[in-house]
Amino acid sequence: MMAKQSSVFLITVFLITFTMVLYFVSVAPYLSENVTVALPIISGLILGLVFASLFKTSFTDPGIIPKATNLEVIQLEQQLNPSFMPDGERDYAALQRTKTVVVNGQSIKLKYCYTCRLHRPPRSSHCSVCDNCILNFDHHCPWVGNCIGARNYRYFYFFITSLSCLILYVFACTVLQLVLMVQEKKGFIEAVKFSPLTLPVLLICFFSVWSICGLSGFHTYLLATSQTTNEDIKGTFNTKRRPTVSNPYKKGNVFLNCYHVLCLPELPSLIDRRGIVRPDPVVTVDVSSLRGNWSACAVGINSAESRENMAEPAVVVSNSSPARQAQTQQPIPARSRPREEEPHPHESSDSNLNTNASHVTIEMER
Repeated sequence: MMAKQSSVFLITVFLITFTMVLYFVSVAPYLSENVTVALPIISGLILGLVFASLFKTSFTDPGIIPKATNLEVIQLEQQLNPSFMPDGERDYAALQRTKTVVVNGQSIKLKYCYTCRLHRPPRSSHCSVCDNCILNFDHHCPWVGNCIGARNYRYFYFFITSLSCLILYVFACTVLQLVLMVQEKKGFIEAVKFSPLTLPVLLICFFSVWSICGLSGFHTYLLATSQTTNEDIKGTFNTKRRPTVSNPYKKGNVFLNCYHVLCLPELPSLIDRRGIVRPDPVVTVDVSSLRGNWSACAVGINSAESRENMAEPAVVVSNSSPARQAQTQQPIPARSRPREEEPHPHESSDSNLNTNASHVTIEMER
């Protein structure tokens, strides 16, 4: 699964394909005839590994945490909203937007995501591009068109390391061809004229090897220290900034840290791909019937005189069954901002369920 802005992913595929086409057209035939046919075969195998890891990174769920449903949000608000609790518990409820858990003796705060409406697990963060909370969020990579998280980090690491090996291998093969051709043609200019496509391949590899190999080295350091890019940038476990904070996710040594990320079984996806998304009921309010009394609605006058003067708006409830429409087709008082009625804490559970199920989306026709 890919993010909405995935056009850069196509550029990545094009750059790799274009460079390798030039290589197989200009460099590979010469090396097959004058050196050995194994050199182009090895480059083809590395290229296959690069594309396999790239597609696996791009089309794998990075660890998306499903957003909370309306019923779950209402139940959470009933637990956290001070209006539902006695006066003595209101201060405690206000602090529950941030929870604290202990991981290997280290206190970790779980922040509340107001977009996904849930408490994020440890090491998780919300991606503004994908608009989802991601488990073990590392970063959003536009070159692969996806977030890098708990479920696809190993494939991303394989992609950048295999791409580094491919660039270094192609660069070495191109230099080898140029050296042999210079010896045959008795000059660098004559060699370039004989194979003009060799020089572009050499330049592309030369300018890209620094960034790709540097990125591979940086993520190798993150693997060895059991960190994510997000944690390293924020300095979450930086001993210089926070001398008393230690990394609770270390496994003891470098090899165990790498084994834990690269070799353990892949985590199951939390997304139900076969599930049916049921939209909330939609209430359409005719605003034309509120003209003349709209100023009173905006001020929020709820007196008996203003309610008599204001016309009741027409309410149309869109639902799947006609019987449901008959039950929910009721006039509602005109307000400047329609809002949902809060359930009383002493009501029965059945009434609470009915109130929770009436969570609607208001659409106003002008």
